Amino acid sequence: MSGIKCCVCGWPGLEEDPAPMYDNHDICCCCGTQFGLEVRSVGDIAGVRREWLEEGAPWFYDDDDENDPADDDETTKEPNNWNKSAAEEQIKKAFG
Repeated sequence: MSGIKCCVCGWPGLEEDPAPMYDNHDICCCCGTQFGLEVRSVGDIAGVRREWLEEGAPWFYDDDDENDPADDDETTKEPNNWNKSAAEEQIKKAFG
């Protein structure tokens, strides 16, 4: 994993740091946030996070496409026992 945390969900798998401009168009494989689209400023983060959690915190990246080379990347794989509670714990760990 790259260690660069998504500022929405705390997943440490982003390729680029979304701050300070929030316009790199990176997509988090955990929450699906696209920086520069859903998040354009620091003020958008809480609303996007709340909406994702209200939807049950679904894992975004679909690794069912056997032709996708990203499927071999551990940063895209859904953790075992992923659910809303796991997402909330991840956020708490990442941001306090």
